Amino acid sequence: MIRPSITRFGIILPLKNPPFRAVQHVIRRIASLPIPNDAKIIVDGSAPRIVEKVRALASENRLPFLHALGNKHVAIDTGIRELIHRANIDAVIVLDDDSLIDARWIAVATKLLARHDIVWGFGICKERDFIAGFVNIDLNIMVALFDREYWLESGVYAFRLDAYQDVNGFGKAGVGALSEDHALTVRFAQKGRKLDVNSALHHRLLNHRDLKDWFRQKIRWMGEILLISRRNIFLSLLSIPLVFISPFLMLKASKITRLSFPAKSYFTAPAAFAAYTIAMLIAYRRIIRGGGISWKGQKYQYNLQ
Repeated sequence: MIRPSITRFGIILPLKNPPFRAVQHVIRRIASLPIPNDAKIIVDGSAPRIVEKVRALASENRLPFLHALGNKHVAIDTGIRELIHRANIDAVIVLDDDSLIDARWIAVATKLLARHDIVWGFGICKERDFIAGFVNIDLNIMVALFDREYWLESGVYAFRLDAYQDVNGFGKAGVGALSEDHALTVRFAQKGRKLDVNSALHHRLLNHRDLKDWFRQKIRWMGEILLISRRNIFLSLLSIPLVFISPFLMLKASKITRLSFPAKSYFTAPAAFAAYTIAMLIAYRRIIRGGGISWKGQKYQYNLQ
C-alpha cells in the first residue's frame, strides 16, 4: 500500500480537569513547536473555573481554544473537526496534560507514519524516587538517593488523518472507554490499519509534585476501578482502602519478580494489582517448572503433583 508522505501535522491537547502547573509547561511547549498556530488547538471539558484558567493561558500563547463538554474522545473528535476547518493537515498528534514533545519527536513521527497509520512511543520520567529505592533496598541501596529514570507507556500518539477518517473517528467506541487511545487503536486494528509502538518516539513526562494534583489522580483511578467492577459491591467497597494497601502489594511483587516498579505505581491501586498479578503468574510459572521461588534469600520448592 502506497502511503502519501506526511507534511502537515495538527496538534490537539484534550483536557479534563488537568493539573494546572503541568499544563502551563505543556501549553508553552506547544506554542514553541515548529507548526503553525492555526494547526494547534486546546480542547477543554473541565469545570468552569479550570476552563477559564486554561482559556487565559491559551490566549496568552496565541493558541486556539475550545470548550467541549464530555470525555477526552469527544474533545479529540471535536478538535480534529476544528483543525480541518482551520488548517490543511494530513496527520494529528494527540498530547497528554503532562507530556512535552519537541521537534525531534515530530520528525520521528513523520518517518514512522510513512509506514504505519498510528504510532506510539514512551514517556520518560526522571524523579528522585525514595519510595521505590527503599522498597527494593536489597536490590538498589545506592540509587535510593539519586534521580531515577522510568520509561512508561505513553498517552501521546500520532495518526494519519486519512486512517482516522476511514474508521470514522471514535464513534461509540469512546463512550465509557477507560483509555481513549486504546479505544481508537481497536478501531484502527479492526480496519486492518498498521500500528506501531517505537522506542525512538519518546518524550519527557512532567512530575505531579503538587499534593492536590496527586490526590486528584488517585480519585480518578478509584473511579476507574468502580467502572471496571461493573457495580460489584465487594470490589467497590475495597477500592478506597486498596489505594492505601497497594504499596504492600507492590513490595511483595518487587520481591517475587526481582523487578523495580515506578514510584507512582505504589500509590495506584490498579497498577499495584497488575504488578502483583504479574508477580503471582511468574511465581506460579517457576513453581510449575520446578524452579521454585526465592524469598528473603531462601529458596522454596513446591510439588504440585
